[in-house]
This record gives sequence, structure tokens and C-alpha cells, in this order.
Amino acid sequence: MRKKRAWTIVLLFACGVAPWYARGFEDPRFVSGPSVRSAGGATTIEFAVDRSTDVEVAVLDAAGKVVRHLAAGVLGGKQAPPPPLKPGLVQSLTWDGKDDACKPAAGAKVRVSLGMRPRLEKMIGDNPAVLGAVRGLAVGSGGELFVFHMYGAIHPSDNTGFCSVFSREGKYLRTILPYPANLSDEKLKGLKRIELGNNRTVPYIWQGETRTILQGVGDLPVHRPVVASDGRVAFVGHEEWCKSKLRYNRCGPNRVTVIRSDGSVPEPPVRCELDDFSAGGGGKLALSPDEKTLYATRVLAGFKGWHHAVYKFDWNDTKKTVFAGRQKEPGAGKDGFKNPWSVATDKDGNVYVSDRGNNRVAVFTADGKHVGDLPVTAPDQVCVHRATGAVYLTAGGGSRKLLKFRSWRDTAPVAECKLPFYSRDAVTMLALDDRGETPVLWYSLPRSRYAGGFSVLRVEDLGAQFGDAQKLGSLRERKGVCAGSLIGLALQRSSGKLLVNSRCYDTKSGQWSRGLKANHGTKGGVGWFGLDGRFYSQRYSRYLARYGTDLKLQPFEVSKELIGPKGGTTHLRGRGCTADAAGNVYCIWQEKGASHFVRVYDPAGKVRTDRIIDSQIRGIQSVRVDAAGNIYLAVCVRPKDVKAPAELAAMELGTSWHSRMPTSEINWYELLYGCIVKFPARGGAIKPGAGVPMEYGIQDKRKRFTHIDGAEWIYFGASPFVTWRQPFPDSCICEGATFDVDRFGRVIFPDAARFRVGVLNNAGNEICFFGDYGNADSAGKGSAMETPGIPLLWAYMVEAGDGTVYIGDRLNRRVLEVSLDHAASKECGIP
Repeated sequence: MRKKRAWTIVLLFACGVAPWYARGFEDPRFVSGPSVRSAGGATTIEFAVDRSTDVEVAVLDAAGKVVRHLAAGVLGGKQAPPPPLKPGLVQSLTWDGKDDACKPAAGAKVRVSLGMRPRLEKMIGDNPAVLGAVRGLAVGSGGELFVFHMYGAIHPSDNTGFCSVFSREGKYLRTILPYPANLSDEKLKGLKRIELGNNRTVPYIWQGETRTILQGVGDLPVHRPVVASDGRVAFVGHEEWCKSKLRYNRCGPNRVTVIRSDGSVPEPPVRCELDDFSAGGGGKLALSPDEKTLYATRVLAGFKGWHHAVYKFDWNDTKKTVFAGRQKEPGAGKDGFKNPWSVATDKDGNVYVSDRGNNRVAVFTADGKHVGDLPVTAPDQVCVHRATGAVYLTAGGGSRKLLKFRSWRDTAPVAECKLPFYSRDAVTMLALDDRGETPVLWYSLPRSRYAGGFSVLRVEDLGAQFGDAQKLGSLRERKGVCAGSLIGLALQRSSGKLLVNSRCYDTKSGQWSRGLKANHGTKGGVGWFGLDGRFYSQRYSRYLARYGTDLKLQPFEVSKELIGPKGGTTHLRGRGCTADAAGNVYCIWQEKGASHFVRVYDPAGKVRTDRIIDSQIRGIQSVRVDAAGNIYLAVCVRPKDVKAPAELAAMELGTSWHSRMPTSEINWYELLYGCIVKFPARGGAIKPGAGVPMEYGIQDKRKRFTHIDGAEWIYFGASPFVTWRQPFPDSCICEGATFDVDRFGRVIFPDAARFRVGVLNNAGNEICFFGDYGNADSAGKGSAMETPGIPLLWAYMVEAGDGTVYIGDRLNRRVLEVSLDHAASKECGIP
């Protein structure tokens, strides 16, 4: 009987009433009621609706505060709604006069709401002018600064690539990578997108671990981009190749990629291949004065060292040719280089090569004839003023100076200044704005924050000297807190305190304050609030701490912290912990090896149930409990013989992973999607044996199966709950996306791969989805870009308040406050 019930769950878990945006925006209506009558110590609530819809029934006190979250679910769907709701559109519910804590309550009114309509209230910690690790600088024809930078990492080298644009004065203008949401289909011809239901079109995920939506971008190498006067932007992207591991930015080709200065993507975006097997190259680009030819140097030959040549190619070439020097042989003089680090051109088309190994800047005509050298010790980046011919250089060994020469023929600099430099960096970044009356130089390096706490420096050329270096961060007009790449997000429902990484945001006052290091998202810990209002933090490698409602450390009776199983680990970040209203703690631990389990401790810290949910696989996270003691988990598995949610199944999503293939050819959707599972209070198991058959990892000839036993329901379609590293491909398993269960028992979960958030009722029926693709410039009503209404780039963490949801968008580096409004709502007094 259990086996038959389990299969019924699998067949039905993705069914239910169609989401609100797919129903033609037809608002549901009350046919009758709501009406309320009281008799014999009980209150009966009756109402009827005209069509299939979700409903919410709450009891309010005299001040309008919800004292009892009585019912929420979908009426008229293929599956029955959760009790106390009944099948059908006509409802009669009984309230026992108690509040959510089962204590007598003085209810004044009953509110019945129909048709959830989520609405964006505000952005929290939204500041797109803040930069991540800088990887490239370029200046456009209007003097705009284009900054390629990275953030969003879980561990080193799985960053996501971005390009932000600033004015020559340092004012933030826009983000062009990833692209703006208001571009037409015509402007996105070079971008692969996916057509979803209700005419939704979202970007295709080329690489799941780096969250790449433009082919070949990956974890960007340090490079020099160029911007043409017609708005074409050429930069160097990195596309990993996969053997058995994907993490830590493995080797693969570095290719020139082209977008436009408004964020549009021409066809094709990926152009010339600079090297075919490199992880640390990048290439320094330069553009000829007629803007037809591109030059590149600092090209890495895989593990064999640097190319000792300068290359050239045009915008449409897929292969480069040697302009000067020899690929694999160092040299000197008119036909050789030794570690050429950068290249530039002047107004006459002459090519300047920073030949670091030969302590010179070598100058060539456009047809490759060597015309002379500028002697400089250890030159790094070279720029040439198009009008005056002045040469600007960063140079030096263990330090860096900025030098200015009147021309390449003048061997003595006319101006110089020392620049901050981090000794572990080999290369810097330099871009010249020669469009204005006063030339401006922009400077950065890969580890700039260690060299002086800056992202980019702005230096003016005052003629015989340089002006003082100014930090871009002090110039930008956009001030305020940036939430950062969201790793830790936790809401204390009673106070409205929202822990955002290591900061605390008061949702009632709108003020920021110091938070907890126990939630800053690295080895120091990350955590969640329990139903008891206390904060629980998991710290690497196997420690669990408790903080009181005042956020002060509150030791357990048995010890200051709880210690997980010997040899276990919480990975780089915790997998999930919470507590019920009585203070019983539910925590996910890992034993040595692959197995995970949920352990329950009593409030004193003693083990109450060792393995209330036992798991064979590593992929369980985000444990939650509701007021009835039901347990919810994100489980990184798929239904048997299913690779992606039904909406995606018929689309071209790539191929299953196999050794030695480009990561852009992998079907990442097969690896990104997992399940939300509801277990009863007694728990269950995730291991071979009885229950619902599930798959995980890559399904090839070595099929990997497990079973989910004891679940009340299983919903497949949440992401990113990843199934990689089980066991192949061996990628990072530190991903820790989270969902939440609100006081009505509704499950609110991220679906990052479809740029949205989903809502289920407590029976696993779909209530609605909300959100759509938007980059950092989409900020809702009243912003410079109002579309879409609820913009998401990578929905990663969800926290549910009372009628409000907080969504941690890891890549837009902000939290969205979304109200769960309704199409219709009526209140009725309690007699």
C-alpha cells in the first residue's frame, strides 16, 4: 500500500491549479460570504468562490493583527487542499477560539482572501555601483569607464561576470552584463533564451556553477577589453573544459566575446579564440585607429607558459594570426619578445608592445616593421594618447609606478607617481580616457582590496605631474549599503530583524546595524531563526551555536556549542538548522563519507532523535519545521527518468556530463533542479529501499538511484538545489540555497534557473510563481527601469514573514521585500 501511495505522489506532485499569470489575470470572486456564526464555543466560517483559486483564511484581533493562521490552499485543483479546507469551491471551516500557540484568543474579525498577487514593496541593500573583484578596464568614446568585475562566489573561482559602466567623473550609469531587461528581441539575437509558459522568455544557463547566461563568459580572467566608437565592446571570456572536476576554474579556451555598450548581444557573441587550454591567461586587447583590427598579447599556452607573440585579428575572425614575435620562443630586438604583457596603438596605427622581459616598450608600424624602443624597467600596462602621442605606463617589479612620457622617443618620464600594489599580483589594469581636456587614467589590480581598500583608482594627468589618486567608491553618487552576494539570510519574525550576511536590517524602521559574524557566510558560520525566535548557526567544520532572541550567544546546558559527528563537516557553509516553538533543534549533519542526516536535540542540547531523517546522499539542505512538527527538506534529487521540470523537458538544454567536454555543452538544468519534500513529524529516509524511486547526479550507464520513504508529498522544480558531485561531475557542493514555510504552512521556494520564486500550499499544490529576469538596474516601480515588476537574477534564499516574503538575490546583491497581496479580500466580524 505504501508503494502505491508513493507512486501517486510522484505522478501528482507537479500538478495543481495553474499559476495566476497563466490564468489570463482573471480575478476570482466570492459567490457567497464570507459569513461567520458562533455557537457552542466554536466559530464557523462559510464562503464560496466562483472558480479554482487559492484562498487564505485568518482570524484577526481588534487591532487587525493575525492571531490565527487558520487555512491556506488551492480550491478546485486536481489535488485536495490541505485541511481544514475541503475539496470544492464551497467551504465551511471551524475555528476553535485559539491562537497559533493553541492558547485562547479574542478574535474580532475573520479575513478571507482569494488569488495571491505578490507585489514588490522595496529593495533592501540595493547598490549596483559597488564593484566586485575587478578583471578588466576600458574607456568608451564618450569617456565612460567600463568595469568588468566578478562576484557571487561560493568558493574561489566560481564567480559570475559583470560589466558596470561609469561616467568619466565616476558616476554609476548602468549595468550591461548581464543585459538590461528592457532590450528588444532584435537586440538580443546573440543570446540563447528559453521560451516558457505565458510567453515568458528567460536567459539560458550556459554554466550552472558560475551562473553564466552569456556563452563563454565564465570566471573572467584579468584582461584588457576595448570599446569601439559604434558601441561594440570586446572582452576576454573563459570557458572551462570539464574532465572530472569543475571547481576552481579549470582550464579551457579564452575567447574574445562581443557585446554592445547598451548591453545588447550581437550574433555571434563569441569570436576569436586566444588560447585553447588556459585558466590563468586572459589577453590584453588593443584596437587600431580605424577600429577594424584588434591586437592581443599576454596569451597563455596552457601549462607550457606564455606566448611570446603579439596577435591580430578582425571582429569576425575566429582564429588569430601572428603580428610580431614568435609564439613559443622568447626573443629580443626587432623580431622577438620575452613575455609581452600589453599592447596599445596610436593615432597613426603604430603598435606599442610592453615587452616586460626585455625592459622596453617596442614600437611597430601597422604592417609590422620595428621602428624603435622606449627603455623601461619591467613595463606592465601601456596606453597611448591618441591626440598627443603621450605614453602612459605602469611599471616596476615588486611595486608599481605610473609613468608618463611625452612620446616613445623621449626616454625620461615627465611625470610619475607610486601606485598601491599587492605583491602576490603579477599584473595590473590600466585604461586611458583621452577624450577630455584633462586626460584621466583608471587603475586597478586583481587583489586591490588588499592593496589599499579600493576597487578602481582615478588619476588625472595634470601635465608635469599626476593628481592625487581618488577611489572610485568615493566618487560615485550612489551611496548606501550593498547587501553583497547573499549567502546568509535569516528573519526573526517577532521583531522584524533581518540578518543579511553579517549585517542586520530592521524591516520596521528601515535601519541597518551590526549583525552577527555567525551569519557572514564563510567558515565562521551561517544560520537561521527557529520558531522559538532564537538564532542557530552552523560553523565549519561541525559546530552548532545558539543565540537568544537578543542575538547574544546562549550556550546549551550540555556545552557552549553542539558538536556534530566525528569526521563530519558542514561543508564550507551550513546545510541547515532550525528549531520548533519549544526549542527543539533540527540540524543537518554529515558523517565521514557521503551520508547526511537530520538530528534533533532537545533545548538542553541532548540528542532527542539521532536520525529523524536518514539520507544516503549528501544533497539535503534547508531543514524547516512547522507548528505541527512536520519536517521540510530540500532534497537534491529528481524523479526517476526525469532530467528537468516538464516546462523545460522538450527544449534543447545540452547533453549530460561526460569527461572531456566544454562546460557550455553540459545540461546544467539536469544538475540544478531538486525537490521540496514534506515529511511528517516522525521523519523518514532517503536511501535505497522502500519509497519513491529518485535519481541524482548524471544519468549515464552508471545510473544513480535512491528512494524517498515516508514523505507526505514531493515537489520537483526548485533550484538551485544541485545534484552535482554525487559523485560526478566533481563540482562544489557548498551551494546552500534555502526555502521557507510561512505561518499558513505555505512553502515559498527559489527557482533561480527560471528567474522566479514559487509558492505551494501545505498539500504541495502550486499556488503561484512570481518574478522575472532583471539585472541590477531593474528596481521596480519608480526606478530608472521599472520592468519587470519583481526583478530577479539569481533567487537564492527565501525568508517568510507574516504576509511578506524576503528574497535574497545573490547576483543582484540585494534583498527583495515582496508582499503576498490578493486579488480579493473580505473581512467579517465575529459575533
